[in-house]
Amino acid sequence: MAVEVDQEIIVSPGWNAVWLAVDPIDGDGNQRSVESVFSHNDITHVATLRSPVDSEEFISEATEDPYNDELWKMWRKSSELDNDTLLTIAGYQAYLVRSDASGDISLTISGEARFETFDWSEDAYNLVGFQLTGSISFNSFFAGFTDTFPTNRIFQLKANGDWEGVNGTDLMESGVAYWIFCEGPTSFMGPIRVSFDGYDWLDFGANTDLTIADPQGLTGTETIDVSTREIVFKNISEAAHSPQLVKVEPTTTGNAALSDELRIYEIDPKPGELGYDVGVNGQIVDAFFDSIASGDSDFVTLGAYIHWSNGGSERENLYRLELGNNLYYWLPIVARNLSVTGGDDISGEPDYAGLWVGEVLIDEVSSVTEDGRPLSETSTTMPMRMIVHVDDTGGASLLSAVTVMQEKSADGEEQGDLVLVIENDKLDYFEGIEELSGKRVGKRIQTTSYDMPRDFTRTGQFELWTDFGYNEDYIDSPFVSAITNTDGLGYDGDLDGAIDLAIYGNYLYVTGYWSERLAIFDISDPANPTHVQSLAEGDNGITSLNSTGSGVKFVVEGDYGFLLDPVDDAIAVMDMANAVGGVPTVVSVLNHSDPNITDIDAPQDVALDGDYLYVAGWQTITVFDFSTPSSPTEVAFIKDENGGYSLLRSIRDLIVSEGYLYASAYTDDAVTIINVADPANPFLVSEIRDNVNGFQRLDGADAMLLDGNVLYVAVFREDSLTIIDVSDPANPVRLNQLLSTSNLNSATDLVLLNDVLYVAASTNNAVSAYDVADPTSISLIKRYSGGDFSGYSNGVSSIAPYGEYLFVNAYNSDAVTAIFRMNDLFRESDIRNYVNGQSSRPIILDENYHSSWPLSGSVEPGGLIETADGAPLDFDAFHRSNPFRHAFHKQHTSGYGIQRSLTMEFDLNSVGDRLTGAYSETVEGLAAFPISFVGQFTLKRVAPVAELQ
Repeated sequence: MAVEVDQEIIVSPGWNAVWLAVDPIDGDGNQRSVESVFSHNDITHVATLRSPVDSEEFISEATEDPYNDELWKMWRKSSELDNDTLLTIAGYQAYLVRSDASGDISLTISGEARFETFDWSEDAYNLVGFQLTGSISFNSFFAGFTDTFPTNRIFQLKANGDWEGVNGTDLMESGVAYWIFCEGPTSFMGPIRVSFDGYDWLDFGANTDLTIADPQGLTGTETIDVSTREIVFKNISEAAHSPQLVKVEPTTTGNAALSDELRIYEIDPKPGELGYDVGVNGQIVDAFFDSIASGDSDFVTLGAYIHWSNGGSERENLYRLELGNNLYYWLPIVARNLSVTGGDDISGEPDYAGLWVGEVLIDEVSSVTEDGRPLSETSTTMPMRMIVHVDDTGGASLLSAVTVMQEKSADGEEQGDLVLVIENDKLDYFEGIEELSGKRVGKRIQTTSYDMPRDFTRTGQFELWTDFGYNEDYIDSPFVSAITNTDGLGYDGDLDGAIDLAIYGNYLYVTGYWSERLAIFDISDPANPTHVQSLAEGDNGITSLNSTGSGVKFVVEGDYGFLLDPVDDAIAVMDMANAVGGVPTVVSVLNHSDPNITDIDAPQDVALDGDYLYVAGWQTITVFDFSTPSSPTEVAFIKDENGGYSLLRSIRDLIVSEGYLYASAYTDDAVTIINVADPANPFLVSEIRDNVNGFQRLDGADAMLLDGNVLYVAVFREDSLTIIDVSDPANPVRLNQLLSTSNLNSATDLVLLNDVLYVAASTNNAVSAYDVADPTSISLIKRYSGGDFSGYSNGVSSIAPYGEYLFVNAYNSDAVTAIFRMNDLFRESDIRNYVNGQSSRPIILDENYHSSWPLSGSVEPGGLIETADGAPLDFDAFHRSNPFRHAFHKQHTSGYGIQRSLTMEFDLNSVGDRLTGAYSETVEGLAAFPISFVGQFTLKRVAPVAELQ
C-alpha cells in the first residue's frame, strides 16, 4: 500500500520547467505514460534530462525544438511512437513542458508520496526543484551554502525556451525546476540533514519494544505497547531551525485523530526516572520539535501504536517533514499488525510472487588501487535500478528488461490478464495495456545496471557447439530404462517406497520403505536390468528388516554390504565378494541389545577404513575392530554431550579419510571432524556449525562427499550445498555455497565424476549436474527431472553410479531409473572458457543473451537472495557490456572476463509489497583484485504475475 497525493502544476504558454514531487503510478504499479500524466490537449512537448551537464553550453537561442539533442529524452504529441525517447513519467525529477495554450493550464497530477532526496552531481549543473510551503528568495534559501551553490550560477527557464540567470533576491517557486550548479560533493537536503533507518519511508515493522502509559486512556488499560524509531537531525546551516512534522493522511486532527488506526507519538525519557513517556507533542498531528542551533544535532524518538483488528495487516500514514527555509519532504510512516489476516495484503502465508522493481543505492566501495583496503564511504550515493521476478514456487530471478502486456481478448473489449514478457519473439502473442499516440503498447521496464550474461547453451551458440562435436541425442536424451514396482516380472511390490540404492559389481541393491525388502537386480546391461532376487527378514541370515516409521539403508563399503535397520536398532553385515549371483549372505549382526555393544540406537550410516568400522547411531558413533567381519568388536564409543562432543544429534552421514572422521548432524546443523588416527582413541578436532565462523545455512546437514581436501555437504532444510576446505581439519574454511530452491530443494545425495557433481533433491524430484572443476566458482550444467526419467522421478533421494550410467530412485514412484552418466557431457563452461581464451572475437560467436538469471534463496522478510549456484553474472571478454570489449577496438586484441556476484539480505520487518534490505556485490576481472561495494535497496511489487513469457 502507498498513500497518493495530488500535486498542482501551473503550465504557462511556451516552455516550463517543472519539478514532479509525486510518483505517478497506475493501478498495476507501473509508471504512467507521458500523455496520461500531461494529458491536456495543448501540451505538445515533454522532455527530461538524460544526465547532468558540466558547463553552460545548454544556454542557447530558442529554436522551434530546442531540446532535440542527445542530452534529453523527448515526447512530442505529434510524433509517432518510435520517434519518442521519453515514454513514461517517473516521479521526483524535473521535466520541461511546452504548452501551445493561450493562457495558463492547471494540472493535477496524482502519485505516490515517498521520502526522496536529491543526489547532487558534483561540479555540474543539476536540473532540480524543491517542495516549498511558501515563498523564499534564493539568497535566503541557500544562505550559508553559496560556496556550494553560487547564486550567479542558477538559471531559470523562460517561456521561449532560453535559460536566464536568477537574481539572489528572486523568489523560488515550489514545483519549479532550476539549473543549479553544484561546486564539489554535497549531500545537501536543506538547512537540516535528516537520517533514519529505512529508505523512502519510516518503517516501524510489526514488533513492539516499549511500554508506556496510555496517553489518552482509550484502551481500558493503563499502558500501551509501541514500536519505536529514531529520526536524527543535523543543522548544517548558519541559523537555528526547528523541524516540524505535520500529519497529512489520515486528515484527522484534534480529538478525531484519537481514532486513527495507526497513531504516532513523540516519546521522551521520564525526568529523573528510568523509563519513557509520551513527549510534549503527544500524538503527532502538527508537531514542532526543539530548535536546533547551527552545527548541532538532535534526535526525536517516535512510537507507533497499532490499533486495528481487520482490513489487512499494514497501515501507512503520510506526514510532511518541514526542515526550515520553507522546505519540506514527504515522510510515509508504515507499521504492521501480523495478527490481522484479513485484507488484500495477508492471506495465510505471505505470497511474494510477481514482478519487483526498485533501486539499489551504493554508499560504500573498496579501493580500486589497493587490495584489502576497507570499504570507504562514497562522495554521493550511486543508484542502480533493479528488476527481480519471483515465481509461484518462490524461485527468484534477475531481469534486465520486461514488457508488461495482456492476454488478447476475443472481442477486443474485455481486458485480458496481465503477462510479463522477457522474450521479444513472444511480444506478438499479446497486446498492449495502454494507448499511446493511437497505438496499444506494452509497458517496458528495463535497467542498464544489470545486463545478462551471454547465452552459451546449445541453442544460444549452436555453431560453436556444433564445431565442438556436440552430440544431441547423447546429452538431451538421457533416459535408458526404468525398473518399476509393477513390471509383472515376479517382483511386484518389492520396490514399494524405493528409498535407497547401492551398487556392487554388476548388481543393484534397492531397499523399500514399505516393501521391507532388499531387491537385487543384474544391471550388466543397464538398458535391460533383470531381477535376481528379493530378500526379506529371515532370508540369508537377515534377522531384522523393519522399515515401519523409517527407511532401511543399504551401504556398500569395500567388499561388505551393511543393511541398516533404524527401527530394530540392528545392522546386518553381508559378504559381497562371495555373493552367489549377486545375492549376499549375512556374516554377522550388530545389535543394540548385544551386551558387548554400548549403543547403536537407530543406525544411520557406516564407514569402513581398513580394519575399522565406524557406525553412526542417532547421536552416537561406535568404532569396531572389523579385522574379523564375522565377529566385530567394539573398541571406542562417542556420544553427544559427552567428552566435549556437542553437535552429534541425528547423524546422517559418515566419511573417513586419512585419519579423520567426518560426521554430519541433521538436527544440530553441523559437521564434526574427529581424529581417528588411533581408532581406539578418537578425539574431537573441530566443529562446523550453522552461523559460526562464516558458515551459514547448514540447517539439516545431510549427505557429504569428500574430494581431496574439499568437502561437499548437502543441506536438506536450507536447499543448499556448502563447500568446505578441510586441508587443515582443525580450521575448516567455507569455500563456496550454492542456494537454489529450483535445484537443491531437500538435497539428499551426492555423486562426483570427472569434475561433475550430481545432486539429488527430493522436493524438486530432480538431479542437477554441476561443474565443480573450480569449487570456488561452480556452475549448473543441466537439471534432470520429469521426462528425463520417463516420468519416474517422484521422490528422488538416492543416486548411485555405474560406469557410464547413473541410477536414481523414485520413492513415491516406486521405481528406479537409469540415465547416462554423461562423463563426456560438454559443458557450457568449456565454451565460455574457449571464448575468453581467444585473442580476437570468434567469428561464429552469436550475440545471444539470457533474458533472466537465477537467484538462489528466498524473497521474504529476513530472507536472502544471491547469484545462484555460485554462478555470477558473467560477462565474457567480448560481451556487449564488458568495458574491455577488445574485439571491438582496433588497438586491442585480448580482453578479460568479468564476474559480478551479488547478495541481497531482506530486512526482517519488511512485509507487504515493499521490501528493503542490505545489498553487497563483488566484481572480479575489472581490476587486478576484486572490487566490493555495499548499500541499501528497496523493491516494490508492481505486478503480481508469477510466470514469465
